[in-house]
Order: sequence, then structure tokens, then C-alpha cells
Amino acid sequence: MKTKWLDPSMNKPVLKLSKSYQQGLSMIELLAALAIFVLLLIGLTQGVLGGSASVSTMLWQGELVEDQRVASAIIANRSANAVYVYVPGIDIELAYDVSTLNPATNDSQWQVGRDPFLAFIESPLNKLLSCSSSTPEACLVFVAYYAIRRDRLVLDSQYHYLKDDSNNNKWVLMEYEQRLNLSYDDLLDANNIPIDSQVLQAKGNILVDYLDPSSDFNLTLNWCQNIDGSLNDGDGDSNPDCLALPTTPHPYLTVVSGNLSFKNSLVRRGKTITLGSISTPISPRGLYNALLNP
Repeated sequence: MKTKWLDPSMNKPVLKLSKSYQQGLSMIELLAALAIFVLLLIGLTQGVLGGSASVSTMLWQGELVEDQRVASAIIANRSANAVYVYVPGIDIELAYDVSTLNPATNDSQWQVGRDPFLAFIESPLNKLLSCSSSTPEACLVFVAYYAIRRDRLVLDSQYHYLKDDSNNNKWVLMEYEQRLNLSYDDLLDANNIPIDSQVLQAKGNILVDYLDPSSDFNLTLNWCQNIDGSLNDGDGDSNPDCLALPTTPHPYLTVVSGNLSFKNSLVRRGKTITLGSISTPISPRGLYNALLNP
């Protein structure tokens, strides 16, 4: 920077700016800088939004995985306590309700093996006592798991809160539970095994939402025996299988083992989140032990 004496007699220096400091930014330069700033801001915004969408997707997927895992664990644990499992071909009628409607027949009639339906009788907590209103822990419990259409369920006023138009084609896995007025020893009489709505008066409860309809509700039951522990050999190969069952299966037959699989999918903000199929073992401990030690 240069200085110049305006008047030597005054002996007072005055600063004189060089030409480069006197000039400002032109309009074109301002517009170019503004355009660059806008582009940087757009890129930053897209990055933030993209990261937020990825986080949301991960959260939804995590919730779906957890729901699927918990549902599978519940089914596995409860079926492990089964003292009777309904074999393929048995017809079961639940009390008529929106939570029990068979999507194929639009009524509360279900058939094991034909419909997405698993049913068994759970062991009482106390096998030594007799079932009564004062000793509910000694009563057998009827349990069923089945899949119903989500779009039909949400039409009912009590399920309006589940309305989700982007997932109308999904299904819901229901859990049905009813305490029976039966004790453990009552199972020895096949006539006591409930199969109609005169006994089964409960409603279904949602176990897990957003079942993928393309996966079906795949139930495989393999290894059957008589309820007294003797083997059922449907095809004559000396194995306790569930093949070649009678046209109308006798209630004395029960399932020793099987497998249930299903998968979940969900649509959020136009993006489909699909999980792999989860496999749940159906392996009643008491029935399997009876098979090993008839």
C-alpha cells in the first residue's frame, strides 16, 4: 500500500488505496457466487434427506424383524407345551367374528392342512388338580394361529386404528386362545376335544401385522401318533408320519412335530421392505417324549 503527502507543510500523511482495493464485485460475480451457494445447499439438503430416509427404512425394518422374531418365539414356546395337536383334515369352527374369518370361505370354519391354520391344546400349568373356576391353572387351553386379510379386519370399527391404505393387500397373523373346562385326564376321551363354536367362543388377537400374502402361511406337519402314544403309520413304512390319514381324521391322532413358516413385508413412503421367511418348529415336548417312550 502506498502513501502520499498531500501537503508537505502540513506534515500529515494520508493513505491512498491502490486501484485493486477501490473496485467491488460485479453483478455477474455476485450471481455466480449465489448460484454456487444454491447448488451446495441443494446437495447438502439432498444428502440430509437421503440419510434420513435410510435411517427411517432401517428403523421400520428393525421393528418388522423384531415383531417377526417375537411372534415365531411365542408360537414355538406355546406349541412346545401342547398335549394335543390337530392333524390335517380336522374341521374346526370358531365363534363368528371379524377376527376369526377364514379368507377363503368368509366364515369361521377352518380346516387344518387346507387353510392357513395351526391349532393345539396347551398343557395346564398344574396337571394334578381338577379344572374349575377356582383352579384355572389346572385347565387345558385351546390355542390357534391363523392368517386373515388385513383389509377386511380394518373395516370393523374396533380395528379402524390399523387402517393403512398402502398395505391393504397384507395379511395379519392372529392368536386365538380360550381356556377350556377340561383337565389333563379329560383328553383320554376323544369326545372332549373341542372342534365347534359351541365351545370355542373367544375372539382372535393380533400377534404380528403385515404378513406377506405371497409367502402364504406354510404349515407342514410330519410325524403323527395316536394320542395314547402308539404310532400312526399311514403309509406302512413303520414311521409315525402324517401321510395317508383317514378321510375324516380320528381325534385320537395327534402331531408329534412340524414346521410353520411365514414372512413379512411393509410399504412405507412408496418403498417396499420385505423380510426373509422365518421358520418356526412345532415340537411338543410331551408328545415327542411319548413317541420315544411309548
